[in-house]
Amino acid sequence: MPDDFDLLDTLMNNWFDTDNKHNVDFALYSSHLDAFYDTNRWTHCNFNHARIGFPRDCGPTSLVGWQWNAYSRGDGHANTHAFLIPVNPSFESKVTNIALGRPAAQQGTANGGIADRAVDGNTVGIYNWGSTTRTEYQEDPWWLVELEHNATIDKVYFWTCIDGCERPKDVRVEVLDSLYGDVVSEKFIEGQTKVMNVVDFEGVVGQVVRITRETPINSKKYLSLAAVQIEGTLGAAIEDELFAEVDADEYSSMKGIYMHSGGETIGWFDNGDHMTYESLNFGSLGTTKSIRVSYAKASTGGRMEIRLGGPEGTLIGELYPKRTGSWDDYQDVYVNIKRVEGVHDVTFVGRDAGGVLNLENFELTEVVSLAVSTEYAINDNNGVDVQCRYEVLRNAFEAQVFDLIDDGSSTLDSEFFAYLDVSSSQAAEAAVDDLCASAQGTIEEV
Repeated sequence: MPDDFDLLDTLMNNWFDTDNKHNVDFALYSSHLDAFYDTNRWTHCNFNHARIGFPRDCGPTSLVGWQWNAYSRGDGHANTHAFLIPVNPSFESKVTNIALGRPAAQQGTANGGIADRAVDGNTVGIYNWGSTTRTEYQEDPWWLVELEHNATIDKVYFWTCIDGCERPKDVRVEVLDSLYGDVVSEKFIEGQTKVMNVVDFEGVVGQVVRITRETPINSKKYLSLAAVQIEGTLGAAIEDELFAEVDADEYSSMKGIYMHSGGETIGWFDNGDHMTYESLNFGSLGTTKSIRVSYAKASTGGRMEIRLGGPEGTLIGELYPKRTGSWDDYQDVYVNIKRVEGVHDVTFVGRDAGGVLNLENFELTEVVSLAVSTEYAINDNNGVDVQCRYEVLRNAFEAQVFDLIDDGSSTLDSEFFAYLDVSSSQAAEAAVDDLCASAQGTIEEV
């Protein structure tokens, strides 16, 4: 029996003759005694009608109409059925489904089709039965499962929808080295998928399996999966990656936005729109100090809130984007955030304007961003930059960093000294002088 032969679907939904030839792959009889002695085999059988299952008009000497099983198609009279399949009682399966019950995510959720449905063990893709996923209507919609371990992945089986949703075409199956990491191996199924599909990764090691329905540029589709099962072996448990770089299109839910530049970046991000990214690791308290955002903007106005959890979650930072030149001219900016620890979903919310920004990617970082205005003459006191002085930089640190992270557990000077990597006021003033001289030299060189 081929790996991708779905016996349950064949019997109940699609009685086709592919790998299922009458009196070659199977035989039918009228009694147990005939079957035991292999006598009086049935001579007729019908096949190849979608959503009609066994026995599809099969009969002892001629076709017998209106006799079949079906999940959803009417007119079949075989409403009460049972299948007797001989098995070896001593057989123990060595196949382990390492995806069962693991955390799953997808590109948005439509009509209640949550991602976890694909790892619940139920392979029947009838949407109204409540065990089939559905993404939002998007370009290149995806679904993934986190294995929570370094896993040896042999084969990936996935079942598609058979009723109430569309069976996908052109599907890419990828193994990633972490949730927001690199692809270590991929397989592509061109054209129409089957009800049951299998791809062989031949023991590649990874932590995440992602399934993507590829669509033409500017074309949107849903992705619905009945089940995903992964044959393999779990290795060492892992922690979520620290300082992961996240592409804009890897959101798990959104409102209002559209894809830009062929589906690779996010655009049309307006007031009240938002997108959420799952399971980002901030590390221990204060380890992550900022978020690097790569954005483009051809207009003025608007801001982007950064919140933990959903769009109404705790506000940890805000970006006031400036014009970058065009909607395709991407620049990096570091946004200081409040102190956070552990693993959280992160949501970006547009505020105050239409066209807040286009988003390319972002990354949690340990960088502290501090800026002092340079709109003045550099050498206006015998070659000394009077604007870049200790008090100026300390005040900027207070406004841009300390006010954001202050929780009463430290002082402004202690945090400023830590930022400068010094332990006294005298050392801090010397460090500021060095910083200002370095900045002045850089500007003069430019």
